[in-house]
Amino acid sequence: MEEDVKVPTFGGMNRSRHLPFLSKKIYLAVIVLSLVLLALYLIPVFFKIRTVVDGRIYRSGQLSEYFLRKYIKENGIKTIINLRGGEGKNKSIWYSKEIEISKQFNIKYYTCRLTRNLPKYRILNKILNILHTAERPILIHCAAGVDRAGFISALALAIEEDPPLSELKKQFSWRYGAFPFYKAIGSRFFSNYEQWLGKIHKKHSRENLIYFSNHEYVDRQRNIEIEFDIMNYSIFSKQKYIIPRNSNTIRIEGWAIKAKAPVETIHVVIDKRTSIKVDERYNEPDVAKDLGLNDKFMAGFKVTLDKTAIGDGCHLVSFIITENDSSDSKSYAKFVFCFED
Repeated sequence: MEEDVKVPTFGGMNRSRHLPFLSKKIYLAVIVLSLVLLALYLIPVFFKIRTVVDGRIYRSGQLSEYFLRKYIKENGIKTIINLRGGEGKNKSIWYSKEIEISKQFNIKYYTCRLTRNLPKYRILNKILNILHTAERPILIHCAAGVDRAGFISALALAIEEDPPLSELKKQFSWRYGAFPFYKAIGSRFFSNYEQWLGKIHKKHSRENLIYFSNHEYVDRQRNIEIEFDIMNYSIFSKQKYIIPRNSNTIRIEGWAIKAKAPVETIHVVIDKRTSIKVDERYNEPDVAKDLGLNDKFMAGFKVTLDKTAIGDGCHLVSFIITENDSSDSKSYAKFVFCFED
């Protein structure tokens, strides 16, 4: 007669049946705890002001009206650099509120829209000029206060204190929520900068970083933009532009009106011999609004020049326009641009 065999309740197969269930519970608990800790770490990163240079430069994500007013009062903010954009016909609510608050506190407000791509040369140049000249303290902000704010904060820190490169890189590190698996703008820009330093056999310095930004950096489209405004036969721009040697194209962009009306046609003339008709025209509602005109008129224009067709050296640029009410053309508004030697 066979003996009855008792199945053990703690061990053997029965115990193993409980392990997958317990493992899943432990695994889930670890994930939840990690997410909670990550949230506790990132909340001050995203929603509070952080010091870059005490009393001089601060950074943040998008602040509520309450906290924006609070930090302006506490830190005596004189300049705000908004890296999100938000302007245009359909202004964002937060943007309109920031403008309103800035006016209330007599703060100079700059809008310099950056995306998560490397910035256009023109935008980078504009930001560097602001960082050099703006009244301190400055608040730099994007949406989360991580990627774009980190990149521009590193440039601001270089201008203010000229610390080692390792200190600049901290502005777009895990300390501010920029983790290694995410390739931040700052990481990409400074990687290009370090490659250039290696090529010319030089070490990092504030002077070398600014020189690279102004003369050697090219955006992802490898072009440079020149902006200017023409009004009643007067040009509002620099008279000479220095173009980085490794730029492939130059985009000329601006707006032109005569006697509070858009012009009919525009030709860009290079060195008094090559004439290029401007085909890309668009509305300039902000210009029209400032002049009290209909916002539908085609005052804006863009034209792209190919370096291979122009050649190296310096080039004289002039414009031939035809007005709406006349078949006569007139040449005016000249400037010069030069490719670096």
